[in-house]
Amino acid sequence: MNRSKRCLWTCLPFMTLVLCLGCGPEKVLPPPDEMPKALDTRTLWHTPRAYIYATHKPVAGEIDRCVKEVADYVKETHEGELGKGLVIVIDKGEEDILDGRLRKKLNLNDMKAPKEKEQPTPEHSVAASAMRPPTILIPAPLDEEALSDLGLKGKLPEDVAWSLVCPSHRQMEHVMYDNAMKELKKENKLAAVGAAGFVPLITSTMAKLFLVFREMALYIPWSERQTQWSAERRSKEAARFATKRMFHHVPMMRMFMKVDEEGIMTPQKNTSNWARRWETAKMGKGPTKPNDRGATPPPEDIRSSPTSQPALKKME
Repeated sequence: MNRSKRCLWTCLPFMTLVLCLGCGPEKVLPPPDEMPKALDTRTLWHTPRAYIYATHKPVAGEIDRCVKEVADYVKETHEGELGKGLVIVIDKGEEDILDGRLRKKLNLNDMKAPKEKEQPTPEHSVAASAMRPPTILIPAPLDEEALSDLGLKGKLPEDVAWSLVCPSHRQMEHVMYDNAMKELKKENKLAAVGAAGFVPLITSTMAKLFLVFREMALYIPWSERQTQWSAERRSKEAARFATKRMFHHVPMMRMFMKVDEEGIMTPQKNTSNWARRWETAKMGKGPTKPNDRGATPPPEDIRSSPTSQPALKKME
């Protein structure tokens, strides 16, 4: 009996994982007659929240939950309705469903990493590659031309308020990992081998950040339909939404960011490093940046901080 219990508790996490991975939309409705039942290899999943074209059931469930979370936020925060939409999902290993011309026209954000002046470390290379992902990872709204190119123009139900093409979560992780490893191999093959252990961790975390971009692609068009909002309010509401969703997907971001009185995240100030560097330089234990010949005084708010007083007294 005890052996059976131990076996059950041992297998329970794996059983839970399998059930979660196979979780599709919580409710599937009959597809409307006017819409194609399939788009290439993608099957139409009709849910109460969206018309989803996805190759696999778990991916359709992932997107349905994504739409639900944004819709719940809109309803709870603004007492509004996100509306029903069309989502075409690009899953792991699938090619971009949009041609290059349409993709370039539809992408709202051109995400390019700034040029590095110094030779980047492997960690910097991975981060840089994550900040310039392939355009396939960038969610894009579908206009009339795109819908026509996909064979969907004139075939959508009247309740479709928005449309979007976006990647699945595992597509984000897959593409970002491959992209990061290619960047590392370009610089140094040995560095790529040494960095192989931490690359999945970094790219997995960055992929969670792209979940926020996918949700923003739903929230921002909704905010633009709120004609009573000013441009300033739209900007602040979008930043507030991004902050909440960022902390939801990546809780560790709270270690590096703080939330101001308007609910928008800003970088944390690190007071202890200033005092430590100031003390080390004054005692002649080594150079400090940005002046190698002497210490750079910390800001006035750090000098007056109670936590910095013991270090500052030793400098005198």
